[in-house]
Amino acid sequence: MQTPVHGSLLKPLQVNEAVGVWFHFSHSGSTALPHLPADILKWSKNYQNITYGVLDTPFQTVTTYANNSCLLLLDGRIDNLATLNDAYQISDPSVQSVVWYLYVTFGIKGFYRLKGRFTLVLYSVESEKTMLYRPYLSGFPLYYQSQEGGYTLSTNPLQLCDTKNSVTPLDKQRVAHYFTADPLKFSSHPFHSLSKLEPGEIVLMDAEGVEKIRQPVHEAFPKQAIPTQKDAIYRAYRRLIETAVSETLREDIDYGIMLSSGIDSATLAYHASKLLSKRGKKLIAYSWKLPNDAADESEKVKALCETLEIELKLLSAEGMGPFDEVGSMAYNPGSPVTNAFARLNRECYKLASRDGIKYLLNGNFGDMLFKYGQPKLTELWKERQFGQLLLALKRVSKKVIPAETQVRTPWLTDEVKSLRKEKTHSETGKTDYRYALCDFHEDYFGGERYLSGVYGITRLEPHRNSALVNFCLQLPQTLHS
Repeated sequence: MQTPVHGSLLKPLQVNEAVGVWFHFSHSGSTALPHLPADILKWSKNYQNITYGVLDTPFQTVTTYANNSCLLLLDGRIDNLATLNDAYQISDPSVQSVVWYLYVTFGIKGFYRLKGRFTLVLYSVESEKTMLYRPYLSGFPLYYQSQEGGYTLSTNPLQLCDTKNSVTPLDKQRVAHYFTADPLKFSSHPFHSLSKLEPGEIVLMDAEGVEKIRQPVHEAFPKQAIPTQKDAIYRAYRRLIETAVSETLREDIDYGIMLSSGIDSATLAYHASKLLSKRGKKLIAYSWKLPNDAADESEKVKALCETLEIELKLLSAEGMGPFDEVGSMAYNPGSPVTNAFARLNRECYKLASRDGIKYLLNGNFGDMLFKYGQPKLTELWKERQFGQLLLALKRVSKKVIPAETQVRTPWLTDEVKSLRKEKTHSETGKTDYRYALCDFHEDYFGGERYLSGVYGITRLEPHRNSALVNFCLQLPQTLHS
């Protein structure tokens, strides 16, 4: 059952059992419903309705702010409010006031100054424009479609389409199946009619229609000085990983990690276990054994856990493969479930939930920063073995990027480039980028929100860190020289 927003001016409304944020934005200026704040009703011709969740799934707090100038819907958390308030001496340090100040002062580009894991919807009373924004590396997907003379938006796609023949609101396990991957790629899927707010994208909506604006990649990830000596490169990478981990593991409790044998997965496990050990807490690893399958990494994972003295819970995936033929987290058309890797994710969530784990680190996207590198696990954090990692990186960069090419991400495929369309703008005029990362970010669908709701676990993504990603995106070019 959808719950309408009630609230008074300048007072945030906390909704603790929300999986989606929904509103309808009308071309024709339909009258808003009476549960909205009075001043918004007085001025707004476009903002029609706001309601929350159909699945009643606890995960993220959705906050609503309103005053005479704007209405702000924030799904997630902005981390640098205090920094922005100090920098601009904003009289009111509230979320709404900071966001509104940035918009009034810098225009829509002011959103780029916000840091955190969030998606926002801002309605301006004066201009009667609705603005959507999602940062490059964080923020939940926001979906929208044109219907009934207007646009309907939601962080929960189930609220935007007819799913009577495929899923019911009460079937939470089956809902988790839908949102483990990215079903929007398939026209036969019930979500095929939706558009998605992309990472680093601002969408402007008014009575004239929709305009999309992309943040230039060189602004999101500005060029920085990268060390040229291999030992210095490794130390810098290690410091960035360590910082990202420390910023993520904020509570003094035990954590879980979904672990694979990739470079980033193992490095993450090393720093997380080291930090938690200092606090007297432990890291529990969840992984899987794939009997007679070419993609089996269980022996490497065991070796890693033994070296780091991490407790390992190894799942058996016998009969669930083959896994070596699955190249992405794609949805299987015509089936109520996603592929085998997605099922493994759910099994990890189930086991971690039984163990009482509250937060689960995502370490099963191995090599998402240094893609295709496969050194031995024990070489990942020992400086004397860094040469082999360096050689692996050189092989990748030479294979994918000619030395004279000025593209900073070596794993950008033609398929990804072709996805850029409609009125997407860039100050540079280039169309080389759609995403800042590789497959890990391309297929991000917010699926962990639905698994989290089912199993009561929040998944953490330490690699969604601007400084770390910026470093790794530019590293292959440095290796050319």
